[in-house]
Amino acid sequence: AMAGMSSLLRPPLAALADSGRIRSHRDLYVRMCRLYGRRCAASTVPPSGDDAAVAASPSGIDPTASVDDDTLSVLSSFLVPSLSLFPPDTTLAAELWSVLRLLPYGMRYGLYAAWRGPGLEKGTLRSMSPKSAREGTDVPKPLGRIESEIETGIAARYVLKRISKENIADTGRQLAKTSHNNPLVVFTDMLGKIESYDNLILMMVDTFEYVTELGLDVMGYCLLVSLGGGAKAVGEDAGRRSRMKMGGLNTEQWLASLETFSGAFYKKFPNVELRGILVYLAERFRGGTASELGVLRSLIKTAGGYGFVDYDSTASLSAQQLDGRCGSRLLKRETSSFGVVDDINRAASRGLRSVLQGGDLGVIILILLARMRSDVLYSGAAEGTREHVKVIGNRYDDIEAVMCLLLEYLSDSSGDPDAKEKFAASMPTLADLRGKYGIDTAVAWMLCRPLVRKSMFYMDDSKITSKEEPPAYLEPFTTSSQSMSGSYERLLPEAAWEHITPAMFETFYSLRIYDISCPEERYNVDIDRLKKDCERLIQLQKGGEAARGQMSVLAAAAAAAGGNLHQIRQATAFTKTHATELDRLKRNVEQLSGDFRRQRKRRE
Repeated sequence: AMAGMSSLLRPPLAALADSGRIRSHRDLYVRMCRLYGRRCAASTVPPSGDDAAVAASPSGIDPTASVDDDTLSVLSSFLVPSLSLFPPDTTLAAELWSVLRLLPYGMRYGLYAAWRGPGLEKGTLRSMSPKSAREGTDVPKPLGRIESEIETGIAARYVLKRISKENIADTGRQLAKTSHNNPLVVFTDMLGKIESYDNLILMMVDTFEYVTELGLDVMGYCLLVSLGGGAKAVGEDAGRRSRMKMGGLNTEQWLASLETFSGAFYKKFPNVELRGILVYLAERFRGGTASELGVLRSLIKTAGGYGFVDYDSTASLSAQQLDGRCGSRLLKRETSSFGVVDDINRAASRGLRSVLQGGDLGVIILILLARMRSDVLYSGAAEGTREHVKVIGNRYDDIEAVMCLLLEYLSDSSGDPDAKEKFAASMPTLADLRGKYGIDTAVAWMLCRPLVRKSMFYMDDSKITSKEEPPAYLEPFTTSSQSMSGSYERLLPEAAWEHITPAMFETFYSLRIYDISCPEERYNVDIDRLKKDCERLIQLQKGGEAARGQMSVLAAAAAAAGGNLHQIRQATAFTKTHATELDRLKRNVEQLSGDFRRQRKRRE
């Protein structure tokens, strides 16, 4: 019924949009949006009992859902492009989003690509042949839409020239208003500014607070296009721009700016579609291209809140921070930031983890990185080209750092108690990693080690001493199982087994430095520091003579910062922020003390 209705409505609706007359029929546009919203809801939302489809799509939309060609034609020729013909209006953008949000992201991005066409603003006219331009035939877009895009572009660039930290609230609202009917035009200009001026990144992210949900989704598509994954297939030379500087060691400024923007944007707006950019990165890694590693690293560090585990900065760490890397995850976080609390968006971290866990995408990227890590050493041998050893080493280190960062993030159970189980469901066995995927033995063990250690220490972080067996999902990774131990012989040359035993081989690759070394001094220092911070806040909470000295210091600091009398009084009061910080410190003291006892017991 939906296909038949669309086939009848498509010609007159397309003619109405192409002629520009739809701008005089706002009610008709709203009614058509609501009609197709109800029709699409019936065909794209999975049944309530289809748990697999819901799990694969956090938004509740079946990613395998299909819409007939006639309906898609109505969407691409009428509903989506007609928005450009109306004056900027949040209501119409919301009506259109009520339809598009029911579609899988692949279909939405296809509609945005058709909306964009061969170019934006005057770029559409430049794509025409000279003959077509003179005769006015074969115009890729109706002239009304081109005129609307040009007007929006002029208004957006006028605001962008005047944006600053002091007027970000006003200019952000103005910029968002211009984007309501032509988001592609405005966001493409914004990304161009970001590529050239990295000091605008955080200000630009703040302006999206005033953008509609449709605009945020279009921004995700525009970011993908800017990275190179929109106009062409990712298997081709999607770059069209140099991604690495002349020496081959550092990324170009435009790509480095987009990397930073990606992490900051998805941290602030966790509900924006993330699968498109991750699938694009997976395809780039499949082709052996490592230039976009920084995008994945920025997403995990900034949006995922996992910057404290980044291995890229280990060369500049102090001895105390290196000791902290031998401890628990909380000790790593405390020592890496010197007690400074990271501003973590829990919703963004959960959203990123959910997308990586869905459809085995995270494990697929891990395996692709592991293969690329080995191939990068011989990448130029087949073509007969030579790269400087420093360039190869730098690329190898980048791949290793991102792979370790992603592995830690996917196997971390602190934010998701079922993370290990989901990780085990996606991870191939040790034998398959080595034989089927051709991954080096050491790297295969590294990928499986979180699950191997979980099977070894699953009972309250102690060795198995009872008759209970590990959970079923850990069975393929239990060292005592025949399927696991039986694969050892194929992982090393036959001559190697004359010098080592399977037990030694298993122990060497199963344990981490956490299991053999306990940084007692580092634990004690950080626990004492947290306790002192607790005492300081408790004194401030009680007030009186005990807190007089501390209040004087806070008042002097507020006065030196130019605060007025009210602000100085607020600085010396025990506020809700102080109460939250006190709860966090108490919780961390208890958790860090427990981590210390467990690690010391394991080492013994």
